[in-house]
Amino acid sequence: MQLIPAELVRQYKRAMLNIHPALLPNFGGKGLYGGRVHSAVIGSGARFSGPTIHFVDEGCVPRFYSRVPVHCSLADLHGPLLCCVSASSGCLLDMVPQLLPCK
Repeated sequence: MQLIPAELVRQYKRAMLNIHPALLPNFGGKGLYGGRVHSAVIGSGARFSGPTIHFVDEGCVPRFYSRVPVHCSLADLHGPLLCCVSASSGCLLDMVPQLLPCK
């Protein structure tokens, strides 16, 4: 994973969204992307996970985000949790027009 250059982020402020496969601010940061996120959630014993959508900014901490929690049990394996979180992402995508500024 690489950060988007700050110049590009400033040029497209509040125009780029990121969907993270876990509930931020937990399970975010360096090295937590893709399947690593789900493994970290399961390994922590967390009761909930789910996708987070946020505007891309110059920092690593999103300033605005929306989340859709999904229940996960300790018996969940990486595959079932991934499917559940991915399915929940559709709810967030439906919210995108409400997040963007009116022109």
